[in-house]
Amino acid sequence: MQFTDLNTGFAVGTNGTMIKTTNAGASWEKANSPTTKKLTSIHFVNPNTGYIVGDEGLMFKTVDGGNSWQPLNSGTTKNLKSIHFANQNVGYAAGDKATILKTPDGGANWISQKVYGNYDLTSVFAIDDTLAVTGGENRMIYRTTNGGIDWEMKLYGYGATTNVWSQRYWGPPGKEKLYMATEAGLSYSMSLRLSLRKLVPIRNSLLLSQNSKL
Repeated sequence: MQFTDLNTGFAVGTNGTMIKTTNAGASWEKANSPTTKKLTSIHFVNPNTGYIVGDEGLMFKTVDGGNSWQPLNSGTTKNLKSIHFANQNVGYAAGDKATILKTPDGGANWISQKVYGNYDLTSVFAIDDTLAVTGGENRMIYRTTNGGIDWEMKLYGYGATTNVWSQRYWGPPGKEKLYMATEAGLSYSMSLRLSLRKLVPIRNSLLLSQNSKL
């Protein structure tokens, strides 16, 4: 689900379901969907330009605020679970079997990223042209700090294995931290580029303190 402004938001789901609100979620109505297959993620770069992904490599783009959707060639038949753009040109999609795709040109072309492993990925987030992170099953996260030239693969957390459902960078420019929602209901914070911080319990979540490396 994503809101393009304070009032307008979209959500997608099974059987090509797409719904829209124009009153900050007070009510929802069916929106124009380009498929009957499962949709898993939606992301708008601005109120007009947005993207959706789904099963079997499905990918669509709108340039008119969701009134119409044009198919894009993702180059994969793997199920895609998440899509996110850093700006109008650079975006990433992630999905099953460690599928990570990058576009440098607003979705016209998608480049498969080479990473180690075969984990299903459920979330991707790009903060700028160089930094992106994706996560999924079995405590696995991948991160690039050079625009996809290299990807680090790391396990996070401790104890029972958990899966990542969503990731977001928040904070003042240059001081952003990464927060992850997991199957275990934990939150994590990671410094923007260099260090993974030690876990410190705070209330019902876990935040990270300083020092350890990613």
